[in-house]
Amino acid sequence: MGESVGRPLADGELIGTGSDRSIGVRPTSVEPGESPREGARRELFEETGVEAELLPEPATATVRSYHPRWPATLGLSYAAIVDSGTPLRAESGQSAAWMPLNEDWDSCFPEDPSRIRAHARWLREASVR
Repeated sequence: MGESVGRPLADGELIGTGSDRSIGVRPTSVEPGESPREGARRELFEETGVEAELLPEPATATVRSYHPRWPATLGLSYAAIVDSGTPLRAESGQSAAWMPLNEDWDSCFPEDPSRIRAHARWLREASVR
């Protein structure tokens, strides 16, 4: 089920986390002295138990509000290629699961699934060049 580290993605996998079953791992905040990429790597480990090297460039940048009463914030999402056989250890009260990209999932942001799939295609195409 899935691809090994360093190999091109076939249909890809991603992690779903959060009590609301949202998709992806995004840092909620960057700690003092930490880069956004370091914050994303820390959050990935805290929320899933996965220690992985993130790809060097952000997968996406968004400006959005995560709650109707909150102001919009800049969000940077990073990607890592991880074997989907890697066991996940969710934070207390959260969930974490490997999910195939070719299946539909719920997201608070309807454009996210197509953007995530497009990024996986780009990674696959870039790895064969």
